This record gives sequence, C-alpha cells and structure tokens, in this order.
Amino acid sequence: MIDITSFVEYAKGATGTIYVANETMGGGLIKIANISKESKVEKEKAILKLFEAKHISHVPKLVYESSFNDLYGVLHMTKVEGSKLSDVSCALTDIERGQVAKNLVAAIRSMARVKFMNFGYFDDSLATSGPICSDDYYVSRMYKKATEAEEYKLFDWMPNDVRQAFFLKFRENAKMLKNLNCCISHNDLHFDNILVDFGQEAKIALLDFDNAVAGSSELDFASCKYYNQRLEAAYDFDRYLTETEIMASEILVPYVALSGLIWEFETGGNISSHMEYFKKLHSLNP
Repeated sequence: MIDITSFVEYAKGATGTIYVANETMGGGLIKIANISKESKVEKEKAILKLFEAKHISHVPKLVYESSFNDLYGVLHMTKVEGSKLSDVSCALTDIERGQVAKNLVAAIRSMARVKFMNFGYFDDSLATSGPICSDDYYVSRMYKKATEAEEYKLFDWMPNDVRQAFFLKFRENAKMLKNLNCCISHNDLHFDNILVDFGQEAKIALLDFDNAVAGSSELDFASCKYYNQRLEAAYDFDRYLTETEIMASEILVPYVALSGLIWEFETGGNISSHMEYFKKLHSLNP
C-alpha cells in the first residue's frame, strides 16, 4: 500500500490523480489510477514506453510500473518541469504566446513519428514508414458521436430537420479529410494537459495519454484550436501549420467539441461550455 499523505497533488483527471512523489519514492510523478480505468492506464504505459523507444522528449518517462491490486494501479514517471498552460495563459506576452504556439505544434508533430497500420493498437511491431488514415475514418467517428448525442437528446433544442442537417454537414466536411498520416493522437489536449517551462524557452511537455487513439496530428491541432477559443488572448497556431493542417484541423474542431460534450454528459460534468460552442455555431450557420 502506497502512503500518499506526504505527496503533493499535481493534477487530477478522470483516470486518477497525479502527485509529486517524495524523496523516499525517488521524486518524479506518481499517478494513482482508479481500478475501473485499468485498461486506459495499461494503454498509457504502452504509449510512454513506445515514445521513449522512439526518443520523443515531450512526455514523461516511466520510472517503474506496478500491477493493479484491488484498489488502484500506479504509474511512476519522471517529473517534467513547467506550469499548466491553463494557469499561465492570461499572463503571457505576445512573444511568449508565439513561442508556446510554435513549440506546441512541434511537440504534436513529434508524435507523428510513431505511425501505425491499424487503428487502436499501440504495438511497436505495427510501426511503419507512412500509413494513411482511411478516407472514411473521421466520417465514421463523427457519425458515432452524432448518434450518441441523439441518444442522449443533447440537441433537442433544435428542430429535428435542422438538427439532422447540422450533423450531416459535419460528416460531409469530414469526407474532405484525405491522405492524413495515421499516428498516435493525444485526443485530450486541453490546456491542463500541456506544461510549459519558460526557463527552457517555452519547452512543452504533454501529460495524460490514457485517452490516446491512433488518429492524426490534425486531431490534436483541432483540440488546441477548440480550447483556444475560450481565451481572451488566443494563440495563433495557424501561423505554424501547413495549409492542409489548417483545413483538416478546422474541420475536426466540431468533433472535438462533440466528444467533450458527450464525455462531460456521461461523467456528470459541466456541459455548458461545450453546448455554448454549438449554440454559437448554430446561430452563425442556421
């Protein structure tokens, strides 16, 4: 049994809580994960190991892993320096915002070096030089999320015909997403999961890979853009993206918003900010 009374809480998520470990444990970060989330933690372990093997430096490294017992599982990771982007965004200068945007784009692109032939499997034996997402990959994912939203009656404030047309447009736009490289996508890149260290020229670190999927870099760029919309002084990510990345990430922003809305609804969270996005989008495109 691990005594966490001397640990300092670092971050809290759906899978568990991350603490700063004491000297007895050798320092670093300790993630205490809920027993019900075992599969997600096992996935995160595999991803961190694979990133280390591929020399990707924007993520923590595993110090050790332990098996799940009846109560919890443990991930012991190296400590990464920096502050949550959500905590410091409002105080940054324009120059610092530019550094953050540039380095965050580079960090996301670095994950694209880990490519896979099959979605959903994080096995290094599947690594290949350049697989391509199937053209209907995001179309099917958007359809799945739209179906879940219908089941939960989250958009009943729209007339039925308007609602159907609203979601059809998302799926039609997703058909434009072709020839995207398949790689590990963080898939939950809100600004609590991004650390920035200004002592190292705005060095970026990414946390919490338990929701990662085999997708594309554009999905993570879309996450950054979606959460960016809530800031008074936003980051100019497009300055550092290619034309294809800009187009694809814009198409995927509604998918990120819909995924966030459904997750908050299913876990009893606050859906208001996600719903506000869709109501604004509907008012602009009735």
